[in-house]
Amino acid sequence: MDLEHRYFYEVCQTRNMTKAAKNLYISEPTLSTAIKKLEQKLGLQLFNRQTNPLTLTDAGQLFLNATNKIRLTEQDFNHQLQDYKKLKHQTLHVGTSQYFNSYYLPSVLKDFYRLYPDVNVSIIERNTQLLKREVKVGNVDIAIHCGKQDDSLRHWAVQSDKILLAIPKNFISDSEYQQARAFMVEHKFNGIPNFLKKLPFITLSPTNDLTMLIDQLCDQLNFYPHSILEAYQLETAFHMAFSGLGATFITKQIKNFFDSTDNLYYLNISSPVTSREYYAYIRNNAYQSNYMKQFIRLLKRK
Repeated sequence: MDLEHRYFYEVCQTRNMTKAAKNLYISEPTLSTAIKKLEQKLGLQLFNRQTNPLTLTDAGQLFLNATNKIRLTEQDFNHQLQDYKKLKHQTLHVGTSQYFNSYYLPSVLKDFYRLYPDVNVSIIERNTQLLKREVKVGNVDIAIHCGKQDDSLRHWAVQSDKILLAIPKNFISDSEYQQARAFMVEHKFNGIPNFLKKLPFITLSPTNDLTMLIDQLCDQLNFYPHSILEAYQLETAFHMAFSGLGATFITKQIKNFFDSTDNLYYLNISSPVTSREYYAYIRNNAYQSNYMKQFIRLLKRK
């Protein structure tokens, strides 16, 4: 893109002249002057400067749509050119969650770097909704997240995970563990065992992507945990449960990663809601470079 479009796009991203100028490594007056000249050239006002943060006018939104088309066309062409020239020094932008980065991505990256040692992988961590936006506007080449597949983007199923119930062993007896297993796995009890109702639970923040699935699961079981603590991250909830503070819902991947059954009972739960599917997404009609294709293949193998 030319400088006009680059400057305009960065202001749209930050909605702040000071931040945009800093990101562009230019002074704020230089950026402000460039935007005013662009508006004069177009004969249109692109930003509402009375709002904080800055907002786009209707004309500004039209210009942003056109700018995005230019960015994506240029991005696809650069990927094609890199493949054609067989350039080694390239950058792959991957967007995913902190959880996926911690428990799935390291082994994928090891294999990828054996094949493409000169390719730089840039990792962008976002939540599910932001990841979809980032891939659509071209800020990431590949986005990986779990949940219902999004048919507005090209996608591949790459990984799966499962929700488990973890209960500290000092909280229940062996016979109560068997009762809990019968309730969670075999649904043999007509009602919830009383000791489960009284168990202190470490629950997850509403902002965690797993919370909605856990809520659906609890509704199915007609089981509503007695929450004593709320954790933002799944790993935090696991470590608190492992320390004996309370029961919690975790994932099979975390259980396998820490590989410890000394302090906790782990219970599978018989419900389709407990399954989590991960998908790799790229833009519809986006050019897939050779290293993008290989990265997705490696994601599916792990």
